[in-house]
Amino acid sequence: MLHMHIRFDGLRGDGGFRTVASRCLRAFGFLLFPRGCAGCDMPDQLLCPSCLSGLSDVVARPMPRTAMAFCFASALYRGSTRAAILAWKDHGDLELGRVFGASMALLARRVVIPALRRRTDVKTMRIAVVPVPSSRHSLRHRGRLHTLDLAGAVVRQLRSSGLDASLVNGLDIRGNAGKSVQVAGSRGRANRINGLVHVRSRLRLQAYSSVILVDDIITTASTLRECMRALSDEGLCTLTALLIASTAGHE
Repeated sequence: MLHMHIRFDGLRGDGGFRTVASRCLRAFGFLLFPRGCAGCDMPDQLLCPSCLSGLSDVVARPMPRTAMAFCFASALYRGSTRAAILAWKDHGDLELGRVFGASMALLARRVVIPALRRRTDVKTMRIAVVPVPSSRHSLRHRGRLHTLDLAGAVVRQLRSSGLDASLVNGLDIRGNAGKSVQVAGSRGRANRINGLVHVRSRLRLQAYSSVILVDDIITTASTLRECMRALSDEGLCTLTALLIASTAGHE
């Protein structure tokens, strides 16, 4: 499988007084409620500088039938990145949402926005940023659609660049998809989701010309392909998909 890696900086910056105040409040919070880095357990860190730097890549993975031909992730799904994602996704470390949101916004700024500005129709494009849905079992377990905040961060970045983008929670999983890790082999993981993704907001989505999908992890890409199939059935073009992390390969 083809993977391309591009390193860039941008998750840290000087925000003046607001940044200083935020750091002071965070330090006070660590005194009251001690915690360690979600990636390596370094004391008094949400995500330490070393682990944070792992979210500053661009991992490009081929994605046929998208306008950009690739989907893009901020990291490879391994080591401290994997630990942090699991802490946020399945173990309730909600503070990490803003870190992952920042990495997704940076990814959109570095990859999606330049590509869109090269298009002649960019001024007339209406973009729906659609979070990849979770199964009902996962929603009950987590108590939230965790990809919703990621999609919101992408929308804010696109809008700040003058693009017409909106968050549309327009897809749903109906039936029991199970967990990808519980199904053996890439074919089994692909089959588990076939036919289960449906458009839940047809009228809302039809107001848009293009879609960007947002998810946390890509393994076999079966869920993304099924989302694209559901969108294509409604006549919608998927520009690309943005993700926190990608596995290095799959079976």
